[in-house]
Amino acid sequence: MVQAEPPGRPVPGTAKPTPSPPTPAPTEEGEGATESMGRRSIELAGFYHGKMETVPSVPIRSLADFSLWYTPGIAAVSRAIEAAPDRSFDLTGRWN
Repeated sequence: MVQAEPPGRPVPGTAKPTPSPPTPAPTEEGEGATESMGRRSIELAGFYHGKMETVPSVPIRSLADFSLWYTPGIAAVSRAIEAAPDRSFDLTGRWN
């Protein structure tokens, strides 16, 4: 069952709000620059609730759709690759 996002969290795959204007990159060197970068990194990670997002490359509108791409559907793809390993380039992101 798909659960709703917690209040205040962006919905994956939707536009994210723009944060406050970024602070200028530190021009100093050494620990001061590292600390400044660390503070900004924490601020942005909190704003965006993380740094990366995984978004499906195929439409998933229902549990039936999801089942085509994952269990049990992925088993057929795995068996096809086991039978002909070179198919992994066509059936997965391995070509990338």
